[in-house]
Amino acid sequence: MGPWSWAAYPWVVVATAAAAMAAALFTSALPPVRELALLCLAGTVASALRVPMPAGGYRTLRPAVAAVGIGLFGAPSAAVAMAVGAVLGDGLLRQRPLRITLFNSGQAILATLAAGSAAALVQPDFAGWARPLPLVHESVDHALALLAAAAAFALVSSVLVS
Repeated sequence: MGPWSWAAYPWVVVATAAAAMAAALFTSALPPVRELALLCLAGTVASALRVPMPAGGYRTLRPAVAAVGIGLFGAPSAAVAMAVGAVLGDGLLRQRPLRITLFNSGQAILATLAAGSAAALVQPDFAGWARPLPLVHESVDHALALLAAAAAFALVSSVLVS
């Protein structure tokens, strides 16, 4: 197997996500507790409800919660909600093993932060990736930022589980 062990991969994702989350939270403020709690509840429900796919595997509504979170509060707050949702939805409600629960949480954090970063790179008027990105706007740049965010979320999420 060599020096790299695939058994360590989930823990690398978890550690990377923890470091990214710490850096993100250092540069931003969280929304009021009530709003964050509601977003975490939505993340929990999205993580717990799964749609089985015909070829195997499943899909969740996590991308929708990430989009709403980024739109209302910015990527760092959305990532917190995604992480809490994955831990509660996968770990508590679905009773998945700790390694899988934490990996799913790390995957959700990294995908959400990547989505916010992609939107900020595409739309220069977007005042920093930690700020909300409204889901409705009249500019082409804004539409491109939303597409970049969706593509980044899907790409990071897919690459991490491949």
